[in-house]
Amino acid sequence: MHKYFYRIFSFNFFSSFTEKSSLFDRMKKAYSMLCFVRNCGEQGILDKDVSNALKGDGQVFYTVNYGAKLSSLAILKSGLMQFCEAVFDEFSLLPQDDKDCIIEKSALTIQSIDGLYRAAHHFPGLKILIRTPTYTFYVNSRIIDDFEDGFAFNNVPEIIRDMKDNFTNFVDNIRVRFDKIKPSNEEFLAMIGLSLWSSGEHVIPYAKSLCLIEETELNENIVRKHRSRILSELHKLYANRGIEDYSSRLGEIFCLLESIEKTVESAEEGISMINLMNSINLHD
Repeated sequence: MHKYFYRIFSFNFFSSFTEKSSLFDRMKKAYSMLCFVRNCGEQGILDKDVSNALKGDGQVFYTVNYGAKLSSLAILKSGLMQFCEAVFDEFSLLPQDDKDCIIEKSALTIQSIDGLYRAAHHFPGLKILIRTPTYTFYVNSRIIDDFEDGFAFNNVPEIIRDMKDNFTNFVDNIRVRFDKIKPSNEEFLAMIGLSLWSSGEHVIPYAKSLCLIEETELNENIVRKHRSRILSELHKLYANRGIEDYSSRLGEIFCLLESIEKTVESAEEGISMINLMNSINLHD
């Protein structure tokens, strides 16, 4: 398997970009910054239960609960804002509401893509498939019953059952496909970029709001430009590696990304229902 690149670029993100820096080079350095931000942020919310700790490729992962996952998602969103500012020059031209919307609508998908990538590298041969939904936490089917810490509702068993179903579906259909396709470092970055620069309406489960980027000519041009840049970088990558007919490979990457997005969308609906029940219980 290819080298897990974020470790190679660690702590190099302070060096300035040049006009000759490729998009993937910028994304690699910015991703290193994102890893640094997430690691530092999550260290402050760690409840280090060493009894269930797992070590993979030099990093220790601890079990996660619902409350910690929400906190880690907020850290990820903050890091993604810095990521976009560092990589995409036109991002700064957008209104703040649109910047927030880009991050909000893509955060859970990127969290899943990143979790798949990191789990595949840290635990490639583990018989019990796991998910790493955050930078320092993991969850598997054996310890998901403890996930309710941080819940504020009465029907915890029903919620846990739904989460187990979602976990099983994710592992059976997404993690297995990801491990089979084995996206390269650059393909992984491309998936993150395409998730950021998507369009359409998105219901944000944690904010319980509709996220819709204003369809101005500037915004449409920026989205189109960056999606085109990402695909152009992939074209150069395949050409440099002597891969002439790469349409099938692109098809695999796009289908994988679409499957992840659909799975996240289904999970978002469940989260929205959890928020609704939480609100009702808080008012009872």
